[in-house]
Amino acid sequence: MLLSVTDRLSLTDATRTTRDGYLLVDARIARTGIQEYLGSEMGRPDLGTVRVYRPENEVFSQDAMSSFIRKPVTNDHPREMVTAATWKDTVVGMTGDEVVRDGDYVRLPFMLTDQSAIDAVSNGKRELSAGYTCDVQFSSGSTPDGEVYDAVMSHIVGNHLAVVDRGRAGHACRIGDAWTAHSTTTKGRTMPDNLRTVIVDGLSVQTTDQGAQAIDKLLAQIGDASKKLSARDGEIAALTDRHSTALSAKDAEIAQLRSAHDGAIAAKDQEIADLKASVPDAAAMDALIEARSGLISVARKALGDSYVSAGRSNMDIRRDVLTKRLPAADVAAKDEAWINAAFEALTLDNASASANVDPLRQTLSGGLNAPSGMNVGDTAHNAYTDHLQNAWKGAEGTR
Repeated sequence: MLLSVTDRLSLTDATRTTRDGYLLVDARIARTGIQEYLGSEMGRPDLGTVRVYRPENEVFSQDAMSSFIRKPVTNDHPREMVTAATWKDTVVGMTGDEVVRDGDYVRLPFMLTDQSAIDAVSNGKRELSAGYTCDVQFSSGSTPDGEVYDAVMSHIVGNHLAVVDRGRAGHACRIGDAWTAHSTTTKGRTMPDNLRTVIVDGLSVQTTDQGAQAIDKLLAQIGDASKKLSARDGEIAALTDRHSTALSAKDAEIAQLRSAHDGAIAAKDQEIADLKASVPDAAAMDALIEARSGLISVARKALGDSYVSAGRSNMDIRRDVLTKRLPAADVAAKDEAWINAAFEALTLDNASASANVDPLRQTLSGGLNAPSGMNVGDTAHNAYTDHLQNAWKGAEGTR
């Protein structure tokens, strides 16, 4: 894993000021051994801290040491590694050419050329922090001295050197020895007097008052963000429930519409089938046409050739004939059964069945006068009565 990392060390008292006001320093800038980093610095935000081991062969390799030659010096670390694009806004000095090993440390000279950075050093800002890239292999183990580590660092490439308030590698890497007046010694290491211990996610972190305030602010912001996230999760859950309910209701509505549609289609199919079944075949159609033609022929003989049958049903035509033939019978008030029976009565050959004489035709030929000895009204009444008595046998008259 390739990372951009910063270390912190303190400057020695090997300092002097040039006639131009620049500050020349000879300082330790890096060391071997184990240093602790935040998990976020190592690309592992899931871890609180990571103990990183830097072996001697990596720290003091020719490539690693020479990578710090003629590199920019900054007042605190910039947000990103220094490049030509950011040089003007970040650089306050420059490292020299003579990089050497000093025990467990890397030492090199550098010069501060910015007055504000020089003033900061004069006011007690004396520790150093190296900014570099490296490879980190997460692999647990222990050093030759028995110290346990979580990861191993290799392929160190220097980018810049920063003057900071407090360095990671300890106060052995600092500018001058004036820092001692502002610090106390704890377990062999010098620590600032105004450090506070802050608990962050169950971990104890030592920091300044300003750092503690910043941590408290960040923790409060994280708490607020968590509350907002929980509220938003609740809103999302409510919206999801409403969406599911609306979707279920719409599905039910669609099912009802589909059922109604299917029912309507089935009813229409049945209607079409019924219509098809009611359509007579060719033979039946011929019989109907022949019967219709005969009925119209009879009607025109009774009512005259000018009689218009168009638009009149068979029953209407029978009524027209009977109305003409039986004006006193109140034909308009009679039902269809009476009409059929009366009309049939006019065509009966009760007088001479063997001679096959058509009474209606005989009547019509005589000017609609009843044949001798034949009472049409009585005959119609008798035919109607006979029809009612025999209708159950299926002897209904043709309409």
